[in-house]
Amino acid sequence: MSKMNAWPESFFACYLLRSLHPKHPYSTYIGFTVNPYRRLRQHNGEIANGAKRTKRKRPWKMVALIYGFTTKVAALQFEWAWQHPRKTRSLKSCTIPRGRGHNFQLKILNILTSTLPWRHFPLHICILESKENVRVDFSSYRKDHHCTARYSDLAKLYDDLSSSATSSLSRKNDGNAGDTLECPVCNSIGERDAKWASCPRCTIVAHLRCFSRSMLRGESNTLPRLIPSVRSFSYTRPHAVSVFCFGPIAKSHVSPHIEKIGRAVFLLRRAPALVACRGTRPQKRQDGVIVR
Repeated sequence: MSKMNAWPESFFACYLLRSLHPKHPYSTYIGFTVNPYRRLRQHNGEIANGAKRTKRKRPWKMVALIYGFTTKVAALQFEWAWQHPRKTRSLKSCTIPRGRGHNFQLKILNILTSTLPWRHFPLHICILESKENVRVDFSSYRKDHHCTARYSDLAKLYDDLSSSATSSLSRKNDGNAGDTLECPVCNSIGERDAKWASCPRCTIVAHLRCFSRSMLRGESNTLPRLIPSVRSFSYTRPHAVSVFCFGPIAKSHVSPHIEKIGRAVFLLRRAPALVACRGTRPQKRQDGVIVR
C-alpha cells in the first residue's frame, strides 16, 4: 500500500466517508483530497493532520470518490456544493430530498452531477462500497453526459490512473511545438501550438475548437456554446472510425498555468465582497482615480 502515496500530479478529487462506529451509523463526511489513501489514514488517526470533526467517530470508510476536475478550484467548489445542497446555486431549481447516511449523500451526488456546470465536466465516480450497501443505481449512469461511474477499490483505481498518466505523457512527447500538422476536421495545415489538442485515447491531433464544433454540430440547442452536452461522438477517417470524448481531450489540453488563472478569476469575483467586509468599499472613480 505504500506505493499509493504517489498519485498523478493533476489528480483533484472529492470523497465521501461513512463512520463505522456503532454509535454513529449514519455519520458521513465530505472532503477534498489529492491523495485518497493518505487522507483516509489521516481521518482514521494513523498519521497526523486529520480533520477535527472526524476524530470522535472513528474508524471511517471511504464510500465514493469523484475525480476528473480540471483545476483544484473547481474541485473545491464541487466539495462546497456537495456539502451544502440547499445553498448552492447549482441545485436551486431541484427538489432536494431529506435523509441521512451515505446513501442520501450518494443521491445528492447523483443530482449534482446531472446539473450545470458539473455535467459538462469529465468527471468519474468511483464507488468503493459493495453493491449491497449502495441503494443508488449507477449501472446506467447518464450515457449522454460526460460523467461516468463504476465500482472499484483504491488499489485498482491507483493502478489505472498511473497507467493512463504514463501513456498520455508518452503521447504528448511524440509531438513537439512547431511541427506541421493537418487538422482532420477542417483539413487546414499549420504549426502545432496552443490551439491544437490531442485525443488521449488515440493518435488524432486537431484544433480544440474543431473538436468542439464537430460535437456541437448534431445538437439541437441554438444557444452559443463551446462545450458539447453529449459525452462522445464518432468521426470517420480513412480505414478507421474514431470515437472522441470531449472531456478528456479538453482536460489533457489544459496548460500548467490554468490553476493560477482560475485562482486569480476566483479572487477577482470575490473582490467586491472582500472589500465590503473590510469596510473599505470604493466610492466613485474620477479620471481613473478611486475616491474614498
